[in-house]
Amino acid sequence: MRTTKKMMTLSLLALAGVAVGGGAAYRRDMNAARAIVSQGQLVDTPCGLIEFGRIGQGRPVLVIHGAGGGFDQGLLLGREVFAEEIEFILPSRFGYLGTPIPPDPSIAAQARQYACLLDALGISQPLPVVAISAGGTSGLVFARDYPERVSHLITISAVTQTAVT
Repeated sequence: MRTTKKMMTLSLLALAGVAVGGGAAYRRDMNAARAIVSQGQLVDTPCGLIEFGRIGQGRPVLVIHGAGGGFDQGLLLGREVFAEEIEFILPSRFGYLGTPIPPDPSIAAQARQYACLLDALGISQPLPVVAISAGGTSGLVFARDYPERVSHLITISAVTQTAVT
């Protein structure tokens, strides 16, 4: 009986140790995520309020994130894919982070919002567009509706089934 109690006590202590260690890792990861998200900016455009990140120097690239996050996801993936001499323009799509969901949350309205963001940032030259995962549909519609703004379209594991309506 004593052995069983000892084993249970040791198991509970081990579990508590894992929980404390896991809690520290969780806090560290959350602080790192908050630091990334705090880099966001808000701009009010004719298309509505848009949160975006803008980092780096060099040729601008519009990176459209997927379902796993806002501009922060685009930032993390963009850093993995591109060289350091790139300026990332990273909008948060409707409903992500600080970008509200507008009355018209259509894919065409989302693509229009990218054009409004580029206008607000004074970017008029065609630029590469990277559309990731669930950002694929609005990236494709942006390229279709604003071909003069897109020099290249790169899709990464992009959703495309509902892009052409």
